[in-house]
Amino acid sequence: MTGFRLAFGGAQELYNVQADIVTFGKVIGGGLPVGAFAARSEIMDYLAPNGAVYQAGTLSGNPLAMKA
Repeated sequence: MTGFRLAFGGAQELYNVQADIVTFGKVIGGGLPVGAFAARSEIMDYLAPNGAVYQAGTLSGNPLAMKA
């Protein structure tokens, strides 16, 4: 897992690797309770609504974050 803390393209860019999953936390929300993740399509296909795995978090659907 990697975000963009080390370089603009993340650790992927710095170490010249292709990550399976990337995560982005507080930095993308400018202080709002926001985070994001992305992955290769074969991994993301396991998550609902397509797959059987339900993904949720403590602040999922937070009205302030969604409005922003």
